[in-house]
Amino acid sequence: MHEADADASPKKQEEGGKMVALIEQNFEVSRSLLLAFRTLGSDIPPPEFGILRATAPGVFLPEGATQDASPQFIKSSPKKKNDVKTRTPKFPPVNLLPTPSAHAYRMQAECRSKNEQIRRTVQSLLNKICPENVSTIIDSISKIDVNEVEQLEVIIELIFKKALGEPHYCETYADLVFSLQSAFPEFPSHDGGKPIAFRSSVLNICQNEFEEMMRSGLDLDEKEKTLEDPEGIELCRKRCKDRMCANMRFIGHLYLRKLLSPKVIGSVMCELICCNNVEMLPEEYAVECACELLLAIGHTLDELSIGAAAVCQVCGRLLEIKGKKNTSWKACV
Repeated sequence: MHEADADASPKKQEEGGKMVALIEQNFEVSRSLLLAFRTLGSDIPPPEFGILRATAPGVFLPEGATQDASPQFIKSSPKKKNDVKTRTPKFPPVNLLPTPSAHAYRMQAECRSKNEQIRRTVQSLLNKICPENVSTIIDSISKIDVNEVEQLEVIIELIFKKALGEPHYCETYADLVFSLQSAFPEFPSHDGGKPIAFRSSVLNICQNEFEEMMRSGLDLDEKEKTLEDPEGIELCRKRCKDRMCANMRFIGHLYLRKLLSPKVIGSVMCELICCNNVEMLPEEYAVECACELLLAIGHTLDELSIGAAAVCQVCGRLLEIKGKKNTSWKACV
């Protein structure tokens, strides 16, 4: 019994060893084929192949690699720069970008003019403005080289547009105007009058906006008159009124920085509420603009003799209007 078992044991061990060797050989051959497939026909194998076990014959070995006997791991010798072969692409390069259409945007010649460059630079700086970085913005704008009146008008137009579009930053834009009033040169006038300067140009554009407001009021333009939606028409009127109030607020902060005289501010408020024509009732938006101006500068204006007289006249006119009614806006105040 023991002798039979002793005779069977070497046979089983031999058969088991052959089976293990066959499995290992099949495994190594399969792995070699997979590794060859991973290289995709290239002579340079991926770097992770250097640590794979290779015992079966015909296994893929990297160039310059050696095979150890005991753990039988592939050891890759360090490659030099000159040893790396250039991999030839199997497919031609494909342009993934679509062909631009005939109506695609293209940089025009006028976009590269200096006026357009100044417009883009100033617009970019104004988009970042806030009370915390206004000094940095002032320094950047003051370094712009302005050689023509048109270039100066571009800067003023952008500042004024941003001031009316962001009334919560009116003080910041007033500080910007105050600091830039001596940063740019003066230019001769076309009609031989006073030279065109930064400060006078800002005041002129504010005056033109005020006169346009008093002339047209809340009248819609031709495009807005085509709107059939009552809510859309009311929204356009509200935007127009907000622009008027923003202009008044901006003018008030220019006065606080002594860019406007008290006499000019007093005449603006009197014209808004028709102080010189007591028989005529002002429009509702005009009274709102006058109140916006008083809230901004009333306390400072009242400290001067000329300003105090203007404030007294305006307040008396508002009290007079208070009890009157107008069919256009029912209760005035």
